[in-house]
Amino acid sequence: PGQEIAVALTIRLKPGWHVYGAPLPQNYQALELTFDSPLVEEPSLQLPPPTPLLLKAVGETLPVYHDEIQALGTFRIKWSPPMPAPFLEPLGARIAPGKYTINGALRFQACSEEICEAPQTIRFTAPLQIEAGIPSAPKQPG
Repeated sequence: PGQEIAVALTIRLKPGWHVYGAPLPQNYQALELTFDSPLVEEPSLQLPPPTPLLLKAVGETLPVYHDEIQALGTFRIKWSPPMPAPFLEPLGARIAPGKYTINGALRFQACSEEICEAPQTIRFTAPLQIEAGIPSAPKQPG
């Protein structure tokens, strides 16, 4: 608990296809990676800047990604007291060591010159192992 986890995202699009970047009008879905877990705090993903593209079919210039998208980010595992102690309870509930699952979603709208797909969501899960804290060093006789 309290640790920062690195996130890497790589998407390879078929030639001739693109997905939208932000900012966008409301009737389009920008590329977005989200996490849905009570353990996750402060998620961030640094997407590269999208490229403006004139879409002749709709007469708009919109930000898009094409070819390959690589993004890096982080999220933090919620802080947890290192041991059960009544005086630490106001700071947050203890997260027990063990196996957990982080849920997430990748949202996007893929388009080509001929067709624009409906917005899509790909849901995923990732395993997370929370280890017990490192115990204090034994006192040295002295």
